[in-house]
Amino acid sequence: MAIVPTPTRELAEEAPPAINDADTAKPVGFYVSTNVANRFRKLRKQTDMTHTQIVFLAVEAAVEKGLAEVVKDARRTPKFQSKLFAVAPDNTDLRGLGPVQLQYKPTRAQRAVIDGLVSEAGLPDHTKFLAVVLDQYLPGRRDA
Repeated sequence: MAIVPTPTRELAEEAPPAINDADTAKPVGFYVSTNVANRFRKLRKQTDMTHTQIVFLAVEAAVEKGLAEVVKDARRTPKFQSKLFAVAPDNTDLRGLGPVQLQYKPTRAQRAVIDGLVSEAGLPDHTKFLAVVLDQYLPGRRDA
């Protein structure tokens, strides 16, 4: 029986291909009113844009208008207001908020930009921010 020598192999240390996590898109959910969701879907069908593209266009439009102005326009004022019993504005009664979940797929880098804009707008989370900017951006009747 002949023994055939096998050549020795050096283990090559190959690093796995680098995946830049900043470029990995992950679905992110947010909640809007039924009206905003319907307007969102209608625009998507008319233009054949993705959810992510519509969200980015709405965010860009809000930045161009001015985030403080966008948030101010989104706040609902009480039907009755007096000096003695004035109600301080809060972030719970904003136009565009509601029970319908939509999703978009930002990369981590894009999400970081939006998170920065959420802070700049003075809102507590991205759901309120996206609901507000979409309500103001989308064609059709805005939330009352």
